[in-house]
Amino acid sequence: MKNTDLIQDIATHLNISVESGKPLSETEHEALYTTAYSLYEQGDYNAAANLFTYLVLNAPFCDRSWRGLAATRQMQHDYQGSLHAWALTSILQEKDPLPHFHAAECYLSIGDNEEALNALNAAETLLSLSQDNSELKNKIDLLKKTYAARN
Repeated sequence: MKNTDLIQDIATHLNISVESGKPLSETEHEALYTTAYSLYEQGDYNAAANLFTYLVLNAPFCDRSWRGLAATRQMQHDYQGSLHAWALTSILQEKDPLPHFHAAECYLSIGDNEEALNALNAAETLLSLSQDNSELKNKIDLLKKTYAARN
């Protein structure tokens, strides 16, 4: 099944028109996002990635669609694709440390330890400016130890 067929099938099931160039309503976007997220949760990363891609193309300033695409690409081990999506997520949510943290995971996965450290430092800086999130702080510390062990 081609990507466009999958999207059309899902949209038809949800009673949504996905005509080329026609923007989605908020309700339609939410229904497709919910479906994409559900596919992600079920481990159908290919279908989820196709839907998240459609969503970011339809509404490019929706940060959670970019976040969904980034996470999906990361689960598919498409670390370059994931890094691009995490970068856009970080632009749209400039105070959120999570995109930087997940980018660090991707950089470590491809062996770019220096960029991983830069991303971890960015996450740590943003974390210090926001509310306390000791769980994320612990994860950052763990990845920094991984970085140190590789150098």
